Amino acid sequence: MSQSIYQKAVESYRLGNFSEAESQYKQVLQTQPQHILAQVSLGFLLEQQHRLPEAVNAYKNALALHPEPNITAQTLNNLGNIFRVQGELKQAIQAYQQALKIEPERATTQFNLGQTLYQLGKFDHAIRAYQAAVKANPQFTQAYLHLAAALFETDRLIAADNVCQQLLQMTPQC
Repeated sequence: MSQSIYQKAVESYRLGNFSEAESQYKQVLQTQPQHILAQVSLGFLLEQQHRLPEAVNAYKNALALHPEPNITAQTLNNLGNIFRVQGELKQAIQAYQQALKIEPERATTQFNLGQTLYQLGKFDHAIRAYQAAVKANPQFTQAYLHLAAALFETDRLIAADNVCQQLLQMTPQC
């Protein structure tokens, strides 16, 4: 039964009925507190609604259930994003690094780590994170742009230009 309620919650979310989806996710969790996908989905819904403290709690509850590695890595990435938005940059870095211990090739997490390090002015570390993001996903244009910016910040102008040239070759319509 709770699986069908979960499916209804997913459909409600897809249709933009967020309060209904939230209610349905919570209903699933009342009857099946170990339902990891309902917990993560609730966290994501709350995050999208900018209800960040509630989203953090939902994600932490999900992590306490010891989900499979890919769900753990994505949940940690989502937590890192919330911490970064809240200005808790050290916590964001810790969350991203934990996620990358599980899935080191996760390009979005590498990119998010780079963004946070860039915010802190740790450009060399940000460069390494952006490079890892590009290596994991060679089509990740945003990572190329930010890599070029970080290289520029460290006066590596030729390297920044090379990255821009790579990006232009990837997107000739620019």
